[in-house]
Amino acid sequence: MPSESAPSPPDGALVIWARGDLPASFADTVRALPEVVAAAHVRGETLGLTGSRGAGGRTIETYEDGYMVPVAVSALNPRAYATTLSDATHRAVLGSLRPGGVLLTETGARLRGIGRSGQIDLATRQGLRVLSVVV
Repeated sequence: MPSESAPSPPDGALVIWARGDLPASFADTVRALPEVVAAAHVRGETLGLTGSRGAGGRTIETYEDGYMVPVAVSALNPRAYATTLSDATHRAVLGSLRPGGVLLTETGARLRGIGRSGQIDLATRQGLRVLSVVV
């Protein structure tokens, strides 16, 4: 017979994942529940990388004739997402985000050959500045 209650998530954290997108108000609805301390909406998408440049503007990679590399990206509200993190360093990194800026994972930065102050170009937006590289 199935249990009446759901198991407790590890470390008190729970991720709700949906194919497509959740309504914009979903995080607000979840946040209003008395058992919830913090909630944030993160949107994931696969976009096309069309090029990258180093901190000095030197072209690292470029794709022409409509070619691009698919990359997984996430978009979020830094202030809302920071409330879900217990690590002060991670909250500080999120606080550095500005419009037109991105965070890259160490793996992504290594694959692209760029670091902080480099730029990436996506099919949907050019010249996104790398503000930080994260684990």
